[in-house]
Amino acid sequence: MRLAGKVAIVTGAASGIGRGIARRFAAEGAEVMVTDRDRDGLEETLASLDAGARAEVIDVSQSREVDALVRQTVAHFGRCDVLSHNAGLDQPVMDATEIDDELWQRLLATNASGTFYTNRAALRAMLAGDGGSIVNTVSDLGWVVVPGLAAYCASKGAALQLTRALATEAAPRVRVNAICPTMVDTPMGRRSVSSRSDPEAYLKEIAAEIPMKRIAEVDDVVGAAVFLASPESSYITGIALPIDGGRTVV
Repeated sequence: MRLAGKVAIVTGAASGIGRGIARRFAAEGAEVMVTDRDRDGLEETLASLDAGARAEVIDVSQSREVDALVRQTVAHFGRCDVLSHNAGLDQPVMDATEIDDELWQRLLATNASGTFYTNRAALRAMLAGDGGSIVNTVSDLGWVVVPGLAAYCASKGAALQLTRALATEAAPRVRVNAICPTMVDTPMGRRSVSSRSDPEAYLKEIAAEIPMKRIAEVDDVVGAAVFLASPESSYITGIALPIDGGRTVV
């Protein structure tokens, strides 16, 4: 019950990491507001939580929707203590010269601007209250790269630097950290490799390069989010925590 008495917003909660974090936060005692733009997936997540949880369908790339979500959270629960921001888009593998304006803008709008909008709105609420903790799910591609994913890498690099910048501004009342998973076996993770000529062979290749010799599972990630959201990490801010089985070491 490390989050007992806390109110948490979890974005990107319709599947994968976001859904896993929402469930774990609730199990750790938090009251949870879950959000995503995938209504059906979000309803499935909500059904797996206790009766006190709430859900709102929003697009994090739209700042007005994000601001309204945080206002609704505070109005209903009385406060906002934790933000777990997981909403994001993946990119088909292609050379940078093939990336058109629409794809570039869409990735930046969700992965970079969406991170800013949610963090800004949560910070306003937390600083007006008793403080809090923000945990942004970024990626190991925030600081290392994979050829063919230039737009995705750029968007995640922006999210990572934003996390660090906000940590310096929001301290000491709000802590802002990032978790940076490598490839995780989620619907989005599967989509991200679907444009490869042989997705299953590519996943095996990645696993072979990771010292832990496997692709990450959602449960490998959620514990770190709980730790950074909880008082156990009260002196930790501005970090980018790799959850990569040692991949970025080698």
